[in-house]
Amino acid sequence: MLSVPTVAEDVAPYVGTWRLDLSRSTFFSGPGPRGRVVTITQGSDGTFRYTSESVGTEGRETRFESTYRLDGKEVPLSLSQDETISVKAEGRLETEWVLRKAGKVIRTGRTIYDRDGRTRTNVSRRKASATRARARRTTTSARTGRNRWRNRRGQVRAA
Repeated sequence: MLSVPTVAEDVAPYVGTWRLDLSRSTFFSGPGPRGRVVTITQGSDGTFRYTSESVGTEGRETRFESTYRLDGKEVPLSLSQDETISVKAEGRLETEWVLRKAGKVIRTGRTIYDRDGRTRTNVSRRKASATRARARRTTTSARTGRNRWRNRRGQVRAA
């Protein structure tokens, strides 16, 4: 049975601002972005708002957003009308997600949050298509700023 965190203290490890650490990330299908900042906030209704701002290898800036619950249901991405993402909790410190375009799975991934609340690692696989080869990448991001969260024992942690 899937246990989805619903109390702010239980989901706080997901929430924060995360800056991509290029030295600890691996891109198997070519160079990765020059940089990326991901911000995750939690709404009072239990939803999460995910915002990603990145700068590609050619200097092109990209931003996309999504608001989702940790229930595995598909929700639209802001980049295009035919792309959706579904996210579900896999324990307290992991999420699993599926990205679809026009109903077909194009990328799957797992995001793991360290117990200390300072890093998150995202492992994803891109499905092969007629124009793109199958690829895998691992990115690691560090929490930035003065983000605070509570661990299971209720202790306040600053990351």
